[in-house]
Formats: sequence, C-alpha cells, structure tokens
Amino acid sequence: MEYDHREFKDQDVDLDNNEFTFCRFDNCDLHYRGTSPVRMANCTLGAFTITLDDAAGQTILFLNLLYHANPEFRKIVEGTFDRIRKEGPPAIDGWSFQ
Repeated sequence: MEYDHREFKDQDVDLDNNEFTFCRFDNCDLHYRGTSPVRMANCTLGAFTITLDDAAGQTILFLNLLYHANPEFRKIVEGTFDRIRKEGPPAIDGWSFQ
C-alpha cells in the first residue's frame, strides 16, 4: 500500500509491503517481519521503536547466535555490520530509506 504525506501517531505501523513518502511517524512502533520490501522516502521520524518479527526477528537471533558461538563467526557478523556502516543502503529493489 502507498502512503503519501500521512501522519502516524501513537500507533503500531506495519512496514512490510508498504511505501511511505513524506510521512511522519511520532511515538510509533514500526513492525518489520522481513516478508516483503519497504520503501520510505523523505519521511520524518519522531519518537519511535522498531520491532522485528517473524523472519526479521529470527535473522537477528541467528546473527546473535553466530556472534557468540566462536571467534570466526564473530568476525563474519562484525564484517557484515562494518559493510553496513561504510557502504550505506544496499541496492536492492524496493528498499529505500532516505
């Protein structure tokens, strides 16, 4: 679904398969499940939290497990976050955080 110039306040917002342009999020819990792309362009974020559910949450748990399992896995996880910090957003269709 596409949302344009909409204000979200004091609510839960599902991100999966949605496109947000010039929207404002204030005191919202943004839910991402990892099931489909999200596009957020020129949005304003006030107070918010992000909840990672389903596949997205399981991915975080898996990275946590790898990180603490042994030093070689820890290097892989650290390398992943280093690339995120240095390279910026990946070029994946449907993803845009501006």
